[in-house]
Amino acid sequence: MNKDPNWVLFKNGNHNAFEKLYREHISGLYDYGKRFSVDTAIIEDCIQDMFIDLWNKREKLNDVENVKSYLFVSFKRRLVRMLTKKKVFDSIDENNYFDIELSVESIMEKMEMDSEKITKLKNAFEKLSKNQQHILYLKFYQGFSNKEISEILQINYQSTRNALTRALTKLKTHFLIFFTLLNFILLTKFF
Repeated sequence: MNKDPNWVLFKNGNHNAFEKLYREHISGLYDYGKRFSVDTAIIEDCIQDMFIDLWNKREKLNDVENVKSYLFVSFKRRLVRMLTKKKVFDSIDENNYFDIELSVESIMEKMEMDSEKITKLKNAFEKLSKNQQHILYLKFYQGFSNKEISEILQINYQSTRNALTRALTKLKTHFLIFFTLLNFILLTKFF
């Protein structure tokens, strides 16, 4: 297992490593939380509470293979529990509430697409299930592997691969420019 040095230091009580973990992941967690709820106070509370619990329980935590994936799984569970408790949605239907529209629009702005292309992309994207949108978000916006996505969504690996393939195939049949956007995302994210 490839250990994250900040995770190891944090588990040993290093405040700077803990702060670094927080700063590295806060914006991704916050953005992910906005896909489930517009109530930013709930999102912020869940993130804050999660990090407080991590600090308080740090000595009992196991080593993790991927800190980002671990934090997303922990945060999603906490957020779903909170939203369920507040009667925002039933935990069984949590994936029906995932919303990625804002991220698509921000990419469209970066690409300076004309309104016709924006409309076509939005229409193609809306034809995907919420689960497919969720998987695409985790894959291309957050950079998770299929294995990590399956852990976050608590579905098996093959189901993740199948859903990703079906989503991309649907988009391809509805709108070819989406692949240009995916290439743009990958190029700007990884290079």
